[in-house]
Amino acid sequence: MRKIVWFTGATLLLLLLAACGGSKDGDLKVSEGKEDGSFTMEAKDSGGGNVRIETGKSKLPDDFPKEVPIPDGAEIDSSLKTTSDQGSGYVVSYKVKKSPEECADIYRDFLKSGGYQTSELKSDNNITLTGTSETKSFFIGIIPDEENASLTTVTLTFGDNAGS
Repeated sequence: MRKIVWFTGATLLLLLLAACGGSKDGDLKVSEGKEDGSFTMEAKDSGGGNVRIETGKSKLPDDFPKEVPIPDGAEIDSSLKTTSDQGSGYVVSYKVKKSPEECADIYRDFLKSGGYQTSELKSDNNITLTGTSETKSFFIGIIPDEENASLTTVTLTFGDNAGS
């Protein structure tokens, strides 16, 4: 799992550097977290705006929106928060003792009650849900866990729409 967190961090760093025009002015700051394997990257984008990426392991970001459902008993594998002058976004991956369909029902209900325009794609037990509104977008990937058949892995990606 630690390899996944570091791979994700390295990928994000490359994306951040590309978005920041290579950060040639030395304005990229990277700080490692405590023993939890977390780290933070801060930079200026090519337009001079602020960009911040925070990763975490085994817990949700402190300001994770409470209205976004995470089932009881969910074990957080990793989390990521990005912040820029245009808004913020999150990526959270977790495992839970529920079927893929039970997990999908949680997010179908959430998206429907929030007035989101939704779409869904199913292939075997893999389910992908999307939801969009004027201000936010959600992408939710739900798959059976490869190592433990009683678990489902959910990756929840959402954030502010640009310009909203």
